Amino acid sequence: MSEVRYLYDSVTDIHYLEQGQGSPLLLLHGNGADAKLYLPLIQTLARHFRVVAPDLPGFGRSPARESRQMARYIAELELFINRKLRQPYLLMGHSMGGYLAYQLMLRKRTMPITRAVWMEAGLFKLDWKLALALQPYGLAHRFKKHNRAHVEDRLREWCWNYDQSDPVFREAFITSYFKSNRHVQGMLMAGAAELLPYRFDQISAPVLCLRGEKEQLLSRQTDWFAPLLPQGQRVVIPQAGHFLLGDNDTALEQEILTFLQVY
Repeated sequence: MSEVRYLYDSVTDIHYLEQGQGSPLLLLHGNGADAKLYLPLIQTLARHFRVVAPDLPGFGRSPARESRQMARYIAELELFINRKLRQPYLLMGHSMGGYLAYQLMLRKRTMPITRAVWMEAGLFKLDWKLALALQPYGLAHRFKKHNRAHVEDRLREWCWNYDQSDPVFREAFITSYFKSNRHVQGMLMAGAAELLPYRFDQISAPVLCLRGEKEQLLSRQTDWFAPLLPQGQRVVIPQAGHFLLGDNDTALEQEILTFLQVY
């Protein structure tokens, strides 16, 4: 198996990891993360697929583009996909990456997506009051000062057991979070209301909707949207939190590989 390596697409200014051969599989990371955090999962999947995992614009090694609108941000991602994946492909997205996966599957402006895995997808059941509040919240996030204690408090909320989790993973996420472009993070938060009304009935491909056993706001969204997908399948990963990775990797990998019809 080839080694995982960072490559660069000069047209889209996106850096990405690529490993493996075979059917293409695109992996989209979450808000504040980068592709490197998913290396353990990438290496497992690369035994069966050609995995392409970009640092999304504004995260990791990929600089923020001029776009500050959700539609243009998605279009930039579609350009990258159409340059690198020129055949039907599999799609995986975690948290914000699941939110972007929904958009890609709905817009249908790339090669066909045959199957998708949404890992704790950041798709929220929004009433009109919350939708109106998202735009000022996203704007405020751009200028809000963040400190390590604040980030660690969030990680304790998200992880199954943060204080006993892999310290290398923890530090890698904290480093990537502080490196992330605040304007892009804010835009992605503020732009969530642009998805409304949700059109889950138009997602025809099979979707594996994964959530962690730990009960928190992000996890509960999967319980809401999975039954609304025509071919949605909800699976709970035991003893896992929002990240899923680093908690119960054996169960996570088994569910993903079974769904992708490796076994």
